[in-house]
Amino acid sequence: MKLTERLENLLQQLQKDVYEKDEIFRLALLAMLSGESIFLLGKPGIAKSLVARRLKFAFKNGTIFEYLMNRFSTPEEIFGPISIEDLQRGVYRRLIDRYLPTAEIVFLDEIWKAGPSIQNTLLTIINEKIFRNAGVDMKVPMKLLISASNELPAEGQGLETLYDRFIIRYIAHGLEDTDNFNHMLAGVTDLDVEVDEALQIKHDEYDIWRTEINKVQFSQATFDFIARFRKAMYLATEGTYYISDRRWKKIAQLMKASAYYNGRSVVDKPDWVVIPYCIWDDEQQEEAYNAIFNEFYLDALTFDVRDKKNRLNRELEELSQQYDNLQEAISNKSEYYDVFDGKLQGTFHRILWKDVTKPICFIRVEDLIDARQNKGQATIVEFYYGEDLDNMQDVLQTEVSYVNDRTLKILKTEENVTVEVKNLKVDESVSQLENRILTVEQEINRLGTAFPDEKERLLSLSCIFFNNRYYLAVNNAFSDENLSFINEEQGH
Repeated sequence: MKLTERLENLLQQLQKDVYEKDEIFRLALLAMLSGESIFLLGKPGIAKSLVARRLKFAFKNGTIFEYLMNRFSTPEEIFGPISIEDLQRGVYRRLIDRYLPTAEIVFLDEIWKAGPSIQNTLLTIINEKIFRNAGVDMKVPMKLLISASNELPAEGQGLETLYDRFIIRYIAHGLEDTDNFNHMLAGVTDLDVEVDEALQIKHDEYDIWRTEINKVQFSQATFDFIARFRKAMYLATEGTYYISDRRWKKIAQLMKASAYYNGRSVVDKPDWVVIPYCIWDDEQQEEAYNAIFNEFYLDALTFDVRDKKNRLNRELEELSQQYDNLQEAISNKSEYYDVFDGKLQGTFHRILWKDVTKPICFIRVEDLIDARQNKGQATIVEFYYGEDLDNMQDVLQTEVSYVNDRTLKILKTEENVTVEVKNLKVDESVSQLENRILTVEQEINRLGTAFPDEKERLLSLSCIFFNNRYYLAVNNAFSDENLSFINEEQGH
C-alpha cells in the first residue's frame, strides 16, 4: 500500500463517528507528520480535544498529555512535580512520567492563560524539542502540539512569541449540517478508536519520513508563485501585512511535507494550499487573507498555460515584425549603373542563374518593373550577360512571368532566376524565420487543448491534507465561465 493511500485510510479510521471535523484532522495530521504545532480557535464543546485524543491512535502505543490551563496553573501540573527525594539531595529534578515531556501528542486548552514560566519552557520544547531536567537536556518525543482557546492572545501580555510558534491556525466551528447534528445526538462518539495496526505509524518510520521530507525540491513555479503572492498581499493590504522570514521557512517545510506524503518529489500546486492556514493573526485577517489567497490561487492554477500563451503571442508578434523587416530587405535589391565597363548605360539589377554559362547577367530596372506590373502575364524582357564585368557576351530576349519581387520565371524553360539583393544572407534568415513562425503558430494551436490537459493533470494529483479546498479550486478555476473570461481578457 502506498504511503498516500495508507494515510488516507488512517484518516478515515481516526474520524469514525466524528462529523464536520475532517479539515481539522487533516491539518493536524500534516502538522504531526511535519513536527509542527497547530492552534485551534473556537468556542468550548466543539470536539477540539477529541481530535487530539484520536490522533494518539495514529501511532502504535501512542501517548497523550492534555491539560486545561487556568491563570493559577503551575509548571508542576504540566511538566511534572519536583522529586522530593532528589530535592533533599540538592538536585532539582521533575518526575516527568505521564506529563508533557514524555507525551507524543500534547493538547493544551486555553493556552493563553499559561504563566511566563510555563510559556518559556514551552518555547524551548517547541523550538528545540528539548526539555531541561536536573541540568540535563533530554529530547522530548512530542510529535504534535495542539493548543486551543476561545480567544486570541491578548495584546501586551508577552504572548506574541508563543503564538508565533503555532504555524498552522484554524477557526473551528460547531456542527452546521442538520443531519450531522442529528447523527451526533443519536449516536455514540468514543474518545478512543480502533485503528488497523497496519496503518499505525511506527516511530522508526516516522523518523525516516521526517528526513526524507528534506529531499523534496522546490519548483521554479513555486518560487514564482510565492513571490507574486507576497507582492499581491503587499498591494492588497497597502503594505500593512507582515509574515516573518521564519514563518515563511516553516510554511516552505509544510509544503515539502505535503508534497512528500502525497508521493511527489517536487512541490506542486496542491501543496501551496497550506499558505492561508499559516498567515493570519486574528479573525479579521483570517477572512481577508483567505479571500486574497483564494482569488490569487484560482488565477495561479491557470497561470502557466496563460503565461505560455502570452509568451508565444509576444514571440509571434516579434517574429512577424522581423519577417516584415526582412521582406523589406529582400526588396532592397542591388543596383548597378552603366554596366560592362560603361558599354550599357542606365540602372540595372543583377540576375542570378543556376546556369553557369551566364555568370554575369543584368536586367534593366524598367523591365523588372514592367514584369511586376504584368503579374500573371508574360512580359518580354532582355537579359544582358557575359563572362565578367568588363565584357558583355550577348543579349537574351525572352518572355518571363513575375513570381515575386525577387523571382522571375523563364516561360520557355520553366526555369526560375532570382534578383540579387544587397544582403546575400537574407534568404537563409527568411527561411529560418518562416520555420520558427510556423512552429510558434502550431504551439499556439496546441494550447487549445492545454487548459483541459492541465485541469486533468491537477485533478490527478493527490492532496490528502487540503483535498476539498484544492479540488473545488481546480474545478472553479477551469470552469467554462472562468475560461471564457480568461479568453476574453487575452483577446484585448
